[in-house]
Amino acid sequence: MKLKSILYCGGFIGALATLPLAPARAQGMMGGGHGMMAGGRTMGMGGASGGSAAATGGQGLYQQDCASCHGESGTGGMKVGGAVSSDLRAPGLEKMYHDNDTLLARAILTGVDAKGQTLDPAMPRWRGSLNSKQVQSIIDYLKSLHG
Repeated sequence: MKLKSILYCGGFIGALATLPLAPARAQGMMGGGHGMMAGGRTMGMGGASGGSAAATGGQGLYQQDCASCHGESGTGGMKVGGAVSSDLRAPGLEKMYHDNDTLLARAILTGVDAKGQTLDPAMPRWRGSLNSKQVQSIIDYLKSLHG
């Protein structure tokens, strides 16, 4: 079934579209989630990618859940609500997060940066939607992107 609705993406109205609905994944602001639509459904953000290598699985998850804001190649620079998405390519990402995967995982799961500051609400909080193996596979994929 297809439904025409307004896309809610981390606190801003993103686009008018006609796409199949998928189950919600990320917990965003106002109890919603990234790509949240009316009725608690998301557009094109659901489901896990199954790859045998961590980077392959991470690439699929990244493209599915992160690329809409950070770009297909991780370049960022997209205006998302009141924020501009971060460049997630190496070596800048490692420098920003002090080569610490735990800090990067915290940012992905809880929206807290390397300095302990809360990230903009447009950044989904993926805790409860991604498991630790999926988060690590996204981190491994991000390390393969170079700026």
